[in-house]
Amino acid sequence: MLAIEKTRSGFRVDIRGELGGIEGSLRHRLGHARPWRLCFTVCSGDASALQGKTADFATLAGAQEEIHRLARALGGSETDMIWPQETAKRTALSSAAVAAETFGLPQTVFRDRDSAGWGHTNSVAGRLANAELWLTTLPSRYFA
Repeated sequence: MLAIEKTRSGFRVDIRGELGGIEGSLRHRLGHARPWRLCFTVCSGDASALQGKTADFATLAGAQEEIHRLARALGGSETDMIWPQETAKRTALSSAAVAAETFGLPQTVFRDRDSAGWGHTNSVAGRLANAELWLTTLPSRYFA
């Protein structure tokens, strides 16, 4: 079984199979050459040697491939391996609006190869240079 839950900073990963289990997280680290870090926090059975280890990946797709490889190695079936849906535009827009009001800065809704769907960040962030942009939302007091 492979259970993946989207979190604010990435994903929570839970892999269970006949040969052991892995609990960990997949986090996105801005400004790194290999921005996706897979951290193994609790490991059992054949996976116990991975306890406390990390693995870095250049892309989200590379990290997903490794997670699926581990799940197969622990005896999981392909039909159990479901990756969460990408973040929808509507969800990203509502989060961006809240962040704009909270911090008083414009927020741009975007997606790129590492964002796992649509996300938002400040409108001058460097990662927007190679991203698909959708909308920038301004806080209500922006022109006040």
